[in-house]
Amino acid sequence: MRSASVSARIAACVDLDGAVDAALDALESDFGIEHSMLLFAEDACARLYTVASRGDPRSATTSKLA
Repeated sequence: MRSASVSARIAACVDLDGAVDAALDALESDFGIEHSMLLFAEDACARLYTVASRGDPRSATTSKLA
């Protein structure tokens, strides 16, 4: 099962950067998703922040969405 393999790779990471990279890598290699973004929510500001993205050279590594 692909999801078990993906979970194991993410769980093996020792820091958040590694886990984010493993998750985005898995989306592409295991599921064929070439364009992805990981957003974190900040409740205090009611905004989303892009912390990682893959597949779109125009996308910024950090952005704010209201």
